[in-house]
Amino acid sequence: MSNNIVITGANRGIGLAMCMHFKAQGDNVYALCRKSSTELEALAVNIIEDIDVASDLGIATMVSALSSVHIDVLVCNAGILRDESLAELNLDTIREQFEVNAVAPLRVVASLQKQLNEGAKIALITSRMGSISDNGSGGRYGYFSSLCIERIICRYFSLCYCIYKAT
Repeated sequence: MSNNIVITGANRGIGLAMCMHFKAQGDNVYALCRKSSTELEALAVNIIEDIDVASDLGIATMVSALSSVHIDVLVCNAGILRDESLAELNLDTIREQFEVNAVAPLRVVASLQKQLNEGAKIALITSRMGSISDNGSGGRYGYFSSLCIERIICRYFSLCYCIYKAT
């Protein structure tokens, strides 16, 4: 039986690789992105463009496009990294990273929660830079702190909904 898989940030990188993986398994893949890519289009998955997970319009477009989909797996993969140092701190780029990397996954899950099938799985994709104990790279303050918050949100989901499995 095929599952309905929804992936944000699906046009390249990890999101594209996940689309390839789930498509190869025979699942119904809904690839959400701001703008598609040639590689994504070659997969023949359900592509939903103009999804900016940090904007009200993007969230509304996503909800409308997925209104009849019963979701088995929701992957919040969309994210951005802006390079900044303490000497050249830019609060606008830090806010942007917080909106996309920390707040948007929360908005996506909240907006689609009624469409999640019983037993559905939710994944919030982060990176090692979101770890306080295992991050020696330094710098990139907006990225680092936004991913830390994303991990806290994921942990809080686990306390409320038992969906987080620590590794």
